[in-house]
Amino acid sequence: VLFRSNRAITLWDYEHLILQHFPEVYKVKCLNHTKQRVVDGAGKISFLSPGNILIVVIPDIQNKNVFDIFEPRVSAAGLKRIQDFVNKYNSLHVTACVVNPVYEKVSVSLKVRFRAGYDEIYYQQVLNDAIVKMLSPWAFDKSAALSFGLTLHRSKIINSIEKLEYVDYIEDVVLSKGTATNLVNATPENPVSILVSAKKHNITLSEKK
Repeated sequence: VLFRSNRAITLWDYEHLILQHFPEVYKVKCLNHTKQRVVDGAGKISFLSPGNILIVVIPDIQNKNVFDIFEPRVSAAGLKRIQDFVNKYNSLHVTACVVNPVYEKVSVSLKVRFRAGYDEIYYQQVLNDAIVKMLSPWAFDKSAALSFGLTLHRSKIINSIEKLEYVDYIEDVVLSKGTATNLVNATPENPVSILVSAKKHNITLSEKK
């Protein structure tokens, strides 16, 4: 890839420069006029920072030993290596910072009645695993993309669960993200965030006969 004046000028330049030189990176998202600040020990995103570019990278998780498949991250050393590299190509008065995504866990709470002949204790775990795959399909399916900005819809989750052969019916389905509960849709807080499944969902047996 050739850049004008040997500089990364557009966000497209940054993204393709990283993907070309760092094969361990799967996806790149660049945010203009954006900076990560530390406030009270926590990272905060400022979207009003002229001269700053925030670069969010997702590592390639296919056939790789990733510490947490649900929250794949580039190591601190890897982030610094990418950051030092791209800053050599910056335009004048521009600073780039490379970070991992912010992963926001989504959980489902519901009551279920299984069809006759299905062991209730065993299939509570089976259903939990199925919900995890619904919310984070990319962790199990190579053809499923891990992407920014995706919204999870409660109605679609309900529809998918009701189609499972071992499920008779479900009720009191609650979708939660962080402290927000009973959501109709779960949406990322900002462009740096990605929704992921909680590893354990609250599945109880319906008492209706």
